[in-house]
Amino acid sequence: MSDDAFLARVRDRGEYTSREEAAVISHAVLAVLAQHLGREGACRLAARLPERLAGTVSASCGAEAEDLEVEEFCRRVAGHTGIRPRTPQWDIHAVVSTVADALSPGERGALRARLPIGLTTLLDPEPPG
Repeated sequence: MSDDAFLARVRDRGEYTSREEAAVISHAVLAVLAQHLGREGACRLAARLPERLAGTVSASCGAEAEDLEVEEFCRRVAGHTGIRPRTPQWDIHAVVSTVADALSPGERGALRARLPIGLTTLLDPEPPG
């Protein structure tokens, strides 16, 4: 999937007003996801992402995994994006479900197993209720 296709899908799923907003959200969520996944998980994920977005994830390829709870995961995303009118879970869903589209079923299952409990439904294409 190209950068443009990825960001267009995030823009649609997140109902963002511009490609730039989708890019900011994508980089924020991917940076936190990479911190959560740590060295091996971040490197595997970076290999499946478009080049510009993969760079955000690759920055964590040398770091240890941080076992983030849902609240901390959301707090960090919100910290990257600033105050938003929607919850960070909406932003996380838009990006993580798009990431899932680029993964094989086995890779999607492995990512689901690594996500904090409470965020696994964010891999689904429909936004959280």
